[in-house]
Amino acid sequence: MLEYVTYQEALKVILDNVETMGMENAALTRAVGSVLAEDIVSPLAMPAFNKSAMDGYAVRTADCLKAPVSLKVKGILKAGQSGRIVINRGECVKIMTGAPVPGSADAVVPVEDTKDNDGEVTIQSPVKKGNHICVRGEDLEKGQTVVKKGSVITTAMVPLFATLGRETVPVFKTPEVSLVNTGDEIVEPGQERPDSSIYNANGPNLVSLLDADKIPVRYLGIVRDEDEQLANAFQNALTSDMILVTGGVSAGDYDRVPHLLKELGVKPLFYKVRMKPGKPLFFGLYGRKPVFGIPGNPVSNYLVYQVFIRPAIRRIKGYPGTGIVFGNGLMKNGYSKKSDRANFIPVRVSQDKGTPGYVLEPVKSNGSADVMALSLANGFAVIPPDYGEVAPGTEIEFFIMDI
Repeated sequence: MLEYVTYQEALKVILDNVETMGMENAALTRAVGSVLAEDIVSPLAMPAFNKSAMDGYAVRTADCLKAPVSLKVKGILKAGQSGRIVINRGECVKIMTGAPVPGSADAVVPVEDTKDNDGEVTIQSPVKKGNHICVRGEDLEKGQTVVKKGSVITTAMVPLFATLGRETVPVFKTPEVSLVNTGDEIVEPGQERPDSSIYNANGPNLVSLLDADKIPVRYLGIVRDEDEQLANAFQNALTSDMILVTGGVSAGDYDRVPHLLKELGVKPLFYKVRMKPGKPLFFGLYGRKPVFGIPGNPVSNYLVYQVFIRPAIRRIKGYPGTGIVFGNGLMKNGYSKKSDRANFIPVRVSQDKGTPGYVLEPVKSNGSADVMALSLANGFAVIPPDYGEVAPGTEIEFFIMDI
């Protein structure tokens, strides 16, 4: 097991040890945002036949070389009707948009360029071959790959897949996540709170983040700091595809989570990260299932989800990239750092008119329990481990909270 790794090393370990869980067929109308697990190949040409692009008359251009010319109207073709009508010399057929063009016709004349003469129609001007005909296969050919495996399904793809006749599409499976809160000191919001207790922010915090990422979550509630209760809750949680345990991962007498998880068969891969907040982070595997032991303060929970848990979920769901995009900005104010860890500090990220890039304004924070500071921020600046005093105007890496 690795100990006290950098956050970059921790993320690499996580991404190297999580994988997709196979595929499932998702209903087309529910698949937006999922990732294709197979190439989508067209079973037909589009259009599937030569069709009219206009309301008008299907004609033989050989009959319309000299205009105006009158042609006998042999019938009418609506969308959805068979185009098996033979047009002979001097004839035409009235045709609606989307209707199949008879094989003996080679152009369509828009109705506004004609004059109806009771059973005949006058073509007002010469007609060019192929006019206003959508040719079979001009959009795509049968057997053509239309969307590749690994693509994120967008709303614009839905009408394409529907036109191919698909009711479902193959996507990478979404993991079910179990969440366990630990701690004798917390009570759920809405319940009576003793003076020595605090309301549970981590449960709502993580459930809302998972919900925003469209991840089904089993919230197993608050479990007291007692080995038997914790072990039973963890055993239950380990039936899910991913396990999150918040609290009980530090070095105190009642921080028993890493030890109990190992006793239940979780293989530890790292414990403790050189970051603040979030140092006592545990990550391991139960078989192929990722297991996270998350520090108990709510800002740590939020940060760990953004930097580590969401990238793991994205990898499982087949997404390209980690979902966290780092950029560089200039510190508006100075910052003093005492620890030897990378400090993730809440900031307001903006773009001032007088600067070419981003400006980072630290939010006054009293630490990893300061949820007020978190609510006022829209990003985190990352102060490197070897930085002490950060002067105004220093270029610093940051990321924006996207949810």
